[in-house]
Amino acid sequence: MMDAFNGSALERSLAPLPREALIAFGLSCCERLYPNYVAFKRETGWGEPDVLRKGLDLVWSVLEGFGPSHDSVNSARQEVQRAEPETEDFDTILVSSALDAAAAVGLVLKFIEEGGVGTIVEIASLCRDTVDMFVQDQDGLVPNDPKLEERILNHRLMQRELQRQQDDLLALRSFSGLPTEVARLRENWRNPQKSNIDQWG
Repeated sequence: MMDAFNGSALERSLAPLPREALIAFGLSCCERLYPNYVAFKRETGWGEPDVLRKGLDLVWSVLEGFGPSHDSVNSARQEVQRAEPETEDFDTILVSSALDAAAAVGLVLKFIEEGGVGTIVEIASLCRDTVDMFVQDQDGLVPNDPKLEERILNHRLMQRELQRQQDDLLALRSFSGLPTEVARLRENWRNPQKSNIDQWG
């Protein structure tokens, strides 16, 4: 049984890791969120999944040793920001999930430009928020339920997300950044079949 998400504790655990490992952790989170954006596009007809994918692939290229220009990273961030849906314009739970996915891609691009462990923690928090909102909607949970937080924490999707973050954190403590390791992570993480809320990409 995983404990509730703790941003401060996660930041302390991430802080000693090298920049490449932090990028990898952020990418892992983003790749789990990306299919939610694709599902939103499929349901509503609105959105630009290719823009998010382009941003993620740019970050993967950084992990692979390429050094994109400041202008190219900044341009990608602006494109992703324009692809963020307005939640009040859509009557689907997936709009929040799509917004979280786009915001996460924007944040990992921001990390490339500015650094800051807190930015990676924000991405992980968006993964938690996505599951939280989805579980409340799908399970019909009510805000005044005294056991609301407990029910959300105990849900299989939340436990899976928290466990995945912990597993990634442990694995990346020995991250070498070698091309073979980056290639393995990219193969395993990029374009997952299902998202962190079981949406198909």
